[in-house]
Amino acid sequence: MKFSIITISRNQGMYIKKCIDSVAEQLHNSYEHIIIDANSDDNTHEILKNYNNNNLIFKIGKDKGPADGLNKGCDTAKGEIYHILNSDDYLLPGALEKIEAEFDKNTELQVVIAPIIIVDGEEKILKKEYPGYAFPRKYVNEVCVIFQQGVFFKSSLFDKTLGFNLNNDTNWDGELLMDLLKNISMKNISRIDFETGAFRIHSNSITGSNSNRIKYKENQIRLFKKVYGQNKNINKFRKYMVLLVQIISDPKWFFYKIKNFLKYKF
Repeated sequence: MKFSIITISRNQGMYIKKCIDSVAEQLHNSYEHIIIDANSDDNTHEILKNYNNNNLIFKIGKDKGPADGLNKGCDTAKGEIYHILNSDDYLLPGALEKIEAEFDKNTELQVVIAPIIIVDGEEKILKKEYPGYAFPRKYVNEVCVIFQQGVFFKSSLFDKTLGFNLNNDTNWDGELLMDLLKNISMKNISRIDFETGAFRIHSNSITGSNSNRIKYKENQIRLFKKVYGQNKNINKFRKYMVLLVQIISDPKWFFYKIKNFLKYKF
């Protein structure tokens, strides 16, 4: 089973070596790591050219934003399983081996989700996140957040979507994963307890940028209408009802939500 790890890059020379090495050091060696770089003007290109790895494919050129870069990466990909890995994030040891074993157990699987760790610029663990089964209504109500660092999906499932939305410049990954989930049922998803990826938050990341949080909220409102229809509005009552359903239907997720909050908040 071949993996296509797709990474977009723009001036992440400080972190991209860790990203590449985390893939290259996996026990599973049937993979391609595709890096689409949007004309970085830092030391990124120098780092990329120092690698002598046949599994590493990098393309440098102008694009129309992160979503466009990811679409180009997916167009290049030839693997059965896709994983989107930001250039400032990284895989944890043994991740691909665990994911392959899960797909091998069940031919109906389309998506495997896994816990992740959240780290700072120096890789200090800030928090751990355990995934819920984040179907579209749960996602847009922000009950279950989808962390791409812990999501692996079949390339055939991606082909059923329109790809990443070029007009979404903050949470393009969340919108794509929401579109993926619209095409499957619970039997097509598996959740493992093995942490697969690290999500790095730093001053230059989108999550760490205050200016992008406003755009993120605007995109969430658009996605809410995409799921519920134009005549629906976000309201707290609906959100709490969705949260209640999530707690009842997935107590394991709720247990880890509370456990991780208490462990890393205080």
